[in-house]
Amino acid sequence: MEKLHVENLEEYADELAYHFMEGRDDTKALEYFLKAGDRAKEVYANGEASSYFESALNLLDRTGGDVREKARVTETLGNLKNWNMEFEASLKYFSEAVMLLKETRDKRGLTRVYSTMADIFVYQLGRYEDALAHFNEALKILENEPESPELAQVYFGMADIYIYVLGNLSKGVSLGRKALNLAEKLGALEVKANCYTDLVFTELTDLQKATEYIKEGIKTALENNYPLVAAEGYMFIPWFYFALGDFHRAMEYAEEGLEYAGKVGCMTWLGSMMTGKAWVYMLTGDLEKVTESAEEAMQTSKKTGDLASFCIALGTLGEAYRIMGEWDKAREYHLQALEIAEKTHIYLDLNFVNSLLGRLYYEREEYGKAEEILQKMIEVVEKMGGKTRCPVQLPFTGFVPYIWLSELYLKMGEFKKAEDLADEAYEIAVKSKSRLHMALTNRLKGMLSSHEKDWKSAIESFGKSKREFEAIEALPELIQTLYEYGSTYLQRNQEGDREKAHSLLNQALEISRKIGAKKWIEKIIAKKKLLTA
Repeated sequence: MEKLHVENLEEYADELAYHFMEGRDDTKALEYFLKAGDRAKEVYANGEASSYFESALNLLDRTGGDVREKARVTETLGNLKNWNMEFEASLKYFSEAVMLLKETRDKRGLTRVYSTMADIFVYQLGRYEDALAHFNEALKILENEPESPELAQVYFGMADIYIYVLGNLSKGVSLGRKALNLAEKLGALEVKANCYTDLVFTELTDLQKATEYIKEGIKTALENNYPLVAAEGYMFIPWFYFALGDFHRAMEYAEEGLEYAGKVGCMTWLGSMMTGKAWVYMLTGDLEKVTESAEEAMQTSKKTGDLASFCIALGTLGEAYRIMGEWDKAREYHLQALEIAEKTHIYLDLNFVNSLLGRLYYEREEYGKAEEILQKMIEVVEKMGGKTRCPVQLPFTGFVPYIWLSELYLKMGEFKKAEDLADEAYEIAVKSKSRLHMALTNRLKGMLSSHEKDWKSAIESFGKSKREFEAIEALPELIQTLYEYGSTYLQRNQEGDREKAHSLLNQALEISRKIGAKKWIEKIIAKKKLLTA
């Protein structure tokens, strides 16, 4: 059979492997199982690759094969299982690889495996202390060795944890810059791409610049065939585009990322990608698709044990129910998400869930709870960013607490506090170069001016907010702007104002009915009754 396929041995490696295994030629069977596994891996047939490498490992165990080859196979199986979100199986193979690499004294291989295990511990299993312990083991090995890509990878991994899990931006960025500088010096493109996709080397508030960095990381990863890095970039970038207010680009990248993940068989960030797509639907008001996408993401993440993605999916469902006006359901999902975020101790997830929960309590008029959450969030965000108020590592959720807390203080009659926060929000919005942030800020400025009966400034600010929300098609947020805008005309009550108020409130009511925002429908109808009183 081998002679028959002599010119296409790679293509028929799987058939040859089983042929020689049946003939009890373990040496030849091993050779072709390894070739078949490598070939399947190259075309992202990860399930087939796992099967071939598992057969190869069994043969290596049975024949007492080369330890270095066993180490390579077990590490490869660990990576394949990780990509397929079989995290416990992945860690099992990686643990075997660690023992084999110690036996062969392969220090660089050992640190590479420690780094990969650390990533699984922190982001998939919520065990950040185990992750740091593995990174520290890797550093002990490498600290007296020549500079290497593996050392750059360890710096990157630790930077990621300090920023996104522990919320220590300065320490994280310091490590991130060490990772990027070393990667550029050594030509370690995979680490360089990772630094760009995860933004571990920069202290910015400019979301446009941050998005360009992520795009550069994705480009490098795609060009050099680093599927896990590319997938992570695809997971991040939709969140930045929707924070900028470019929902169309956010959806393009969300769909492109899901297609790419399916193509390469990389399921690691699948739940988060689905949730990113759900948020685009959320901000444009397609709540039915939000619930479909979020529930799919939740089920996928629950099935695979991806706690971080499960947490975000729960919070997303809660936010959809908040907009629908089903506040009890929203609270239930948010509290479930918060429980997971507190368990995993991922700072990014805690920030995300608390921002949603704070707004929900504000709208429920549970002002004490809302103030406590939102004030704490702002303190934590500012502590994280230091001189960089609202860093890009917290797109949208690092910014909106300023908006909601300012609105809350306005409702509570604490105008000075509301005004101070609004000034801070405006400064952040300008630096972020986000149309969404500016639209939210202009609405807030309109509300403050209306409170002071500065009608000209209020109408100007609401007009800007309305035009911006209409341009980016942010229907749920447009409802509130139209409502506040109409209410201002109703308060001013000059000639023609009641007609303008009627028109704006009708627009708000039409959108509310279109997207199914029950609480807004009730609120707008109540306000419209004042026009006929």
